[in-house]
Amino acid sequence: MSATIHYHDIGDYLSREEKLKIIDDFGDIASIPWQAIAPDKHGDWLNKRDSEFDDYIPLAPEEKFDYLAKSWFTVNSSGLKTGMDDIATGYSRQCVLDAVKKKIGHSEKPKTVEYSYRPFNKQWLYYDRETNQRQYRIPNIFPLCDSASLREKNYPNKVIWVKSPGGSKDFSCLITDCIPDIQPDGGIQCFPLYWYEEIKADTSVMELPGLEKQSGYIKHDAISDFILQEFRKIAGPRVQKEDIFNYVYGALHNPDYRAKFAADLKKQLPRLPLPKNRREFEKVEKVGRELANLHLHYEEIDPWPLDEIAAGKIDYRVEKMSWAKDGKTVRKDMLVVNPSLTLAGIPKEAHEYVVNGRTPLEWLIERYQVSTHAESGIKNDPNKWGEEHGYPVYIVELVKRIVRLSVETVRLVGELGDGRKAAAEDATQAHPSATPPYWWKSGKWGVASPMPEGGHVVMGLKHKWYEKIEAGLKHEELREVKPFWDAKLAGRKGKELRAVTFMKGQASKEQMTWEVLRVDLRGNYYCLELGKRIA
Repeated sequence: MSATIHYHDIGDYLSREEKLKIIDDFGDIASIPWQAIAPDKHGDWLNKRDSEFDDYIPLAPEEKFDYLAKSWFTVNSSGLKTGMDDIATGYSRQCVLDAVKKKIGHSEKPKTVEYSYRPFNKQWLYYDRETNQRQYRIPNIFPLCDSASLREKNYPNKVIWVKSPGGSKDFSCLITDCIPDIQPDGGIQCFPLYWYEEIKADTSVMELPGLEKQSGYIKHDAISDFILQEFRKIAGPRVQKEDIFNYVYGALHNPDYRAKFAADLKKQLPRLPLPKNRREFEKVEKVGRELANLHLHYEEIDPWPLDEIAAGKIDYRVEKMSWAKDGKTVRKDMLVVNPSLTLAGIPKEAHEYVVNGRTPLEWLIERYQVSTHAESGIKNDPNKWGEEHGYPVYIVELVKRIVRLSVETVRLVGELGDGRKAAAEDATQAHPSATPPYWWKSGKWGVASPMPEGGHVVMGLKHKWYEKIEAGLKHEELREVKPFWDAKLAGRKGKELRAVTFMKGQASKEQMTWEVLRVDLRGNYYCLELGKRIA
């Protein structure tokens, strides 16, 4: 037995009374413009996903820390969950230490670190495995160590967080260089630039590309080698993983992408297409880089020139900010800081940028107010943040900076609106290395023509290096600068190096041939950067 389901959308964000009135106005059930609906292959009845989305490359790997992952990143993590925000977080470092000590009997100052508690809202976090309810993979992204300054110096990182599937708010993302909170409305997933592996007694230190030893940790790239090679085919061999990280941040802000895949982004983690050509890559990467700099350094950008309307002597202390009112009309061009100070001249563009359901200014109004926790009685005073940093006007100046941030974000995002369409209209802009690779000759870079006679070299490799290249875990080969290699790699008598054949050992029948993207000089070594496998 089958049935037909009929549906009519009366709109979002309506009260019960408003919904009933709309139905009543139809007068008769037969007058309602019903739409017959049926589920798709995903079981979606409404807000159906776009099948094109599944063709794109996922941000998240199927298995974390997989070097061979066919995804943008090799690792991701939820934001941190303290389980006791009133105790483990706060605007005053000393208050957090005191609260933790009272709760568990001891506390250590180096374990208090800056915490991205809400968008554009920093507080102190007591970062400790025993007291944080869930840290997920955050210690692999922002390592635990005995000194906050040592952590910032030796283990810098940044993450792009996106809303986890299932929340009620529309998709959004944000970049931060400090530990992010799990966030309300379903949580977030964080995609880092790097991840760190703690060196323990039984740690096997693998010799892999993108790996760097730091004191106590091994630093790994979180952008996959797979995605790097795909980008270099499209945009050339000079593309670096941080460029791709910036590209991701730009692409996730594309309003066309967000609109087209709104339903998909509510139900699963993002998937992104590769850029069509070098032109598109450079455009999106540039916007992503500028957005990242703006959002990471929001406390340092020039304040927007808001008018300060004073009522007597100005007091910069904040209890609770609110929008100004003209009678019953709320005025969002003016913000009442306190009875002595109102900030005026907020442009309308400052209300167009939304992250996790609210504008940055709305987040400031909500978070920068004095509050007392109902159960613990702990007071959280946002003025303490500025006082402890020697900057008592911090909140007022932050409002001005967030206005500029919002306006600039709207401007930059606007540059992405027709980015993919414009790029598709000019598919001829692909980087020349997508077909012929770069080559090195006479001390400068040129573009290779079709492979000339003798356009490759043969090298013998130790078994372990051969196997790493074969598995895609090693993407370059070094040779010492000596007359023999000078002739083969630098001189070549006008012939361009296009390919290299590796033998497993010095006289083995087992061999493979790889494209050479370029030959670089690193100190006293020639470095062959490998592209795709040819044979």
